[in-house]
Amino acid sequence: MIVYGACVANEAKYANSVESIWTHCDPGAILLRASTRTSIAEAYNQLLRQARELPDAEALVLLHEDVEILDHQFEAKIR
Repeated sequence: MIVYGACVANEAKYANSVESIWTHCDPGAILLRASTRTSIAEAYNQLLRQARELPDAEALVLLHEDVEILDHQFEAKIR
C-alpha cells in the first residue's frame, strides 16, 4: 500500500490535494497529515514516524498541501 503524507498549513489548498489523491490513487491508500508551526522538516519527520508504524506500507509519498496528483498511473509508476 502507498501511504501519502501531507504537511498542512492552509486547509483550502489541502482540500484540493486530498481530492486529487482520492481521484487518482488506489482507494486503499492511506493519507496522513501533519501540521507544525516550526518547520516543514518537523512535519515531514512526524509523517515518517507515523508511516514507519504501518506494517503494509510500501512507500511514503511526501506532499506539500498544494500538490495535486493528476496521473492515474502514478502509483504504478512509483512501484
